[in-house]
Amino acid sequence: MVIIEICIGSSCYVRGANNVVEHVNAWIEQFQWEEKVKVKGAFCMGLCSQGLGVKINGQAVSGLGLHNIDTLLLPLIQQELN
Repeated sequence: MVIIEICIGSSCYVRGANNVVEHVNAWIEQFQWEEKVKVKGAFCMGLCSQGLGVKINGQAVSGLGLHNIDTLLLPLIQQELN
């Protein structure tokens, strides 16, 4: 099981964390990962200076923003699934 934690604290929320949640949930549905990927909300992870607060299986994803979610986050999820 891949666990994706997405910060929903005020700073990340303002920078689009809700869009990241929607994007990841759409991927889960599109790729039929319902039994393989779980999305959890989290509060401040201390990653604000590195982009939106996101962790995959406890590992921080640096530099994540709405501009690179498809090229940065999706491959990391797929890698964890393999």
